[in-house]
Order: sequence, then C-alpha cells, then structure tokens
Amino acid sequence: MLTNDLVRFRKRGAEVVPRYLDAKAKLRLLPTATQIAAIFGESVGKQLAELEAELAEVEFGARDRLVVQGLIKLCEDRVEIASAAELDPSQLRREVFWQAAAAHRGAVHQAPFDRAKVLEQVARRLGRAPADLERELYGDLREAAVVESFRALDGPGLLDRYDLALAQAAMLRAVRITATVGDSDPQRVRRLFRALRFHGLIHQVAEAPGGFSITIDGPYSIFESVKRYGMKRGLALPALVALERYDVRATLRMGPDGSEALMRIGPEDGLVAPAPSGAEDRPEVAALVDAFRALGSAWQVSAAERVGAPPGTPGVI
Repeated sequence: MLTNDLVRFRKRGAEVVPRYLDAKAKLRLLPTATQIAAIFGESVGKQLAELEAELAEVEFGARDRLVVQGLIKLCEDRVEIASAAELDPSQLRREVFWQAAAAHRGAVHQAPFDRAKVLEQVARRLGRAPADLERELYGDLREAAVVESFRALDGPGLLDRYDLALAQAAMLRAVRITATVGDSDPQRVRRLFRALRFHGLIHQVAEAPGGFSITIDGPYSIFESVKRYGMKRGLALPALVALERYDVRATLRMGPDGSEALMRIGPEDGLVAPAPSGAEDRPEVAALVDAFRALGSAWQVSAAERVGAPPGTPGVI
C-alpha cells in the first residue's frame, strides 16, 4: 500500500477525490512504469543495494516524482527478500574486529596493519574463503539482503495498481463505508463477502434492487488512531472493484482537526481489480458435494446461482 506521504488527493467542497492518473498521464508514465517493473523483474538474486542503484538511474519529470515513488513502493510490496549470510554477521564481526585489534597492536612494532591478512586469518579459522567474509560481514543490513522473489507485473498493470492503491490508502481514514453492489456472476459476489469475512471487517448486509447494500465500519468508528483495521478494509477493496456494479461512499477523517469528508468510488473511476489468485473452488464445499453424491440419494446437489441475505443477519449465504 502507499504510505501517507505518497497519497495524492484533491478536495472539491466537502468531497475528496484521489488524484487518479488520466489517459494523458498514463501515456507519459508508461515507459517509466515499464522500466521500473522490468528492473524489479530482473532483480531476483541481486542485493537490495544493487536494486536501489538501478532504480536511482530511472529518469522522470519533476512533476511525476510522487507517482514514480509510489510505483516503486508498490513493486517493493511484491518483493520477498532473504539474508544472504550463512554465518551470523554479528558473531563474524566480533571475530574480525578482535583479530583486527590484535593486528593493530602488533603493527606498532612489527609490519604495517594488513586488512587482507586479518580476513584471511579469520577465514582460515572458520573454514571459509576470505571473499565469503567480505560478503557476509554486514549481511544483516537491509541493503545486503537478497531479492528472493518478485510477483511480476507489466507497466500497464503497475499503473492500474497505482490508481487502486490511491483508493485503498483512503480506507485508512474511513469512519464508515456504505456500498451498493450488484453482479450477474454469483462467484464474484461470493468472493467479495469472503474477502470481508477473511479480513475480519464488521459489516451489515441487506438486499437491494439488483444486489446488496453493505455497511462497513471504518477503523475510526471503533479504534482511535489504529490503522490496521483500515488496511484490512483496503485489502478487501479489489474484490469490490471487480464487480459489475458498485457505488461506494466512504466518510473519511481528514486533517489534524479530524474534519470529515466524503469520497465516492464507482465504475466511472476506471479502477482495475487484479485477477484473483488461487483456485476459486472452496475445498470444503467440494468435499460436501462429493459426500452428498456418495449417498446415492435421489436428490441432486449443485452450486447456487443466487446469493441471498437472510433477514436480520449481518452476512450472506
């Protein structure tokens, strides 16, 4: 997600609107986004210091500074890193520094201090090559970490993620959220309610013409200055944006005075939800179907074509 310093809004009276990228901005930023995505895509096996050095060479206009920093942040969120050190770096430094201190004391009356000789002596004692010590001496520092994997995406996909991330970041400030949603595909609707339950979001559901009305408590309605709940709300947003019809109205707490402002999200904003990952079929449902069919009953079982909200309950079936 984008951090507060990377989020861009514009205010229109009592409303706030994320500064989504328009068609002109996307065309201008596409080569930059493609380059950033490619750099991250080729970063597996490299140290973070190498990755950051390559990113520092990316050229962009001054007006796009915040956007480019946001694109890099979104790619960083898709990276898994691991320490390259096989030895304990703190213990290794202790060994090397003790040996270096002894060498310095001896250098007063003997030969000048020889750094390479110190590393060679410690390496011999540990049964390693001096080059290993050079690499692992500060292996616990962030810049020495190695990129283990990167969930790849292309330039256009990165720009789409940026617009969605702006809307997600707003959910960190939400007091309350109401959404009217509808879709002809019950699978997408179920995916939304699974996301709400998975992220532990407090919500109430009522049937509405062509779909459902959902009221979701925001983080500030329960916890003052706690943003973890708001982050979960943002993580559930892609499942909502994936629907055919949605009208989201979020009341946000803005500024140091805590004043409230309204933010609306709808299909007209052009937000693109990422493709769902993993299998869509739930294993417990598949197991139930198999068990039912094994009974040899005259009854048949199949997936429901309609999602319903029982009266007086907070969820759906």
